[in-house]
Amino acid sequence: METTKAKTPVTPMRENEPMGWGKHKHDKLGDVPAEYLLWAYATPNIMRIRPKLRAYIEQNKKHLEQEAQTIASKRIRKHKI
Repeated sequence: METTKAKTPVTPMRENEPMGWGKHKHDKLGDVPAEYLLWAYATPNIMRIRPKLRAYIEQNKKHLEQEAQTIASKRIRKHKI
């Protein structure tokens, strides 16, 4: 019989907390580009060791995806001009 370990709920980071690593270290989480956060979310090694960041991204994923799409659209329009 297999036993499963219950996951302890993780409290997400807050927008005013600083990133603790990487290119945006010390920047407030709310100031970190959505594309960067989504990249981190897609990187399993990062998400495994940063559960509070993962929880923040999961909580705000829809908004981050919309923000990243808006930025990408602006880049495309800028290059067409």
